[in-house]
Amino acid sequence: MPVNLKVLLAAAALLGLAGCGNNSSSVNLPGGPGGCPSARVITSESELLPGPMARGRVGDLLLDNSRLRAVVQKAGRNWYNISQFGGNIIDALPKDERGRLLGEDHYEEAALGTNVESSPNYQTVEVLQAGGRDAEGNCTSAIIRATGPDDLLDFVNGSSAIRDMGFMYPDSADDVDLPITIQTDYILEPGKSYITMQTRLINEGDSAVDLYLVEYLNGSGEVEVFQHGYGFGEVLVTAPCDSCRYAIYAGHEGGAGVSYGIVHNFPRSSSVSVSGVTVLVYGSDALPLFAAGGDLEPAPFTVPGSGELTVTRWFVVGDGDVASILDVKHELLGQSTGSLSGVVTDPAGPVAGAEIAVISSDNDFEALPAGIPGLTDALPLPSLLRGPDTIVANHFRTDAQGRFSGRLPPGSYELRLNA
Repeated sequence: MPVNLKVLLAAAALLGLAGCGNNSSSVNLPGGPGGCPSARVITSESELLPGPMARGRVGDLLLDNSRLRAVVQKAGRNWYNISQFGGNIIDALPKDERGRLLGEDHYEEAALGTNVESSPNYQTVEVLQAGGRDAEGNCTSAIIRATGPDDLLDFVNGSSAIRDMGFMYPDSADDVDLPITIQTDYILEPGKSYITMQTRLINEGDSAVDLYLVEYLNGSGEVEVFQHGYGFGEVLVTAPCDSCRYAIYAGHEGGAGVSYGIVHNFPRSSSVSVSGVTVLVYGSDALPLFAAGGDLEPAPFTVPGSGELTVTRWFVVGDGDVASILDVKHELLGQSTGSLSGVVTDPAGPVAGAEIAVISSDNDFEALPAGIPGLTDALPLPSLLRGPDTIVANHFRTDAQGRFSGRLPPGSYELRLNA
């Protein structure tokens, strides 16, 4: 049966297609008390989220606004997983235009990795700012703060796992006790579909600390991981690129209608995926890091002696597809975009749930340098471009009327339809 794809694309900078588009605006609808963001301790099961991956309990903490609801695990309620300590986001759902929860929770959790094998062991998780309205009647942000020391992440013994795979592992990141206190603020602004995760690493010692930073991610529910260039699927080791600033879990089947993303602004990031866990390696190329034990890839972050380093990531809640997360990513990172919209039909009418992959002509993945360091004269290899041959830059899923829409940076694109 023939399927038709009609596309509208705005902004002349988007090459290869032309037309007209539209801009969407968010509406702040009732969510927390007074229609404003709210941070509070959960006192009733009615405040919890539905879904097969919902882990929230009475006593955990809640962030709520007109666009989303999320649960932060309380301190001391630990389990044996990538986020074995409390103080991390464990449940989340989007809301519809009337402020009602959409879908079911299919998100497991994410946890910051300090020097790869460690993670914050948050001892206190508290409401820093409850939200609501200020004296002038304006909505204020809601903030939950988690604080604790750096601690060994027993669930993920990265050094052993990587060495068992035949790679090396930097000694500087192997079970090293760091004199660091970690403080993460989860900030929910009015009318936003994301939570800002602002983490301060406070050096309690006099000497500077060089370290690697990673993010352990586990969607776990009926979701699929999507990364720039590679598209869907777990890739053992991704190459770094300037556009590699996110990882997304998009729901399918039972998870339809929900998607989750971690967005960051660290160039040259890469990732490693094993057994359902994806590890974002911030600002580092995972291949030389684990192939040469850190000799070719020194630690990119430094916490000055008796000082601190602040790192920011964003947890984004979407409506089920990749595009809804990337729209927010473009906004957060201040990227220029044009709008793309279209409709998919067949002779029977609109096609719901059609999959549309966006293929980009821009490839900003790093190339391997010519030769091998230290062996260039003996083995003069040409510079080799890494990353996938086909660059998957976005992905849409049509709604019940066969419609799709989103935003793309300036460039030339090809749309591939699967219906």
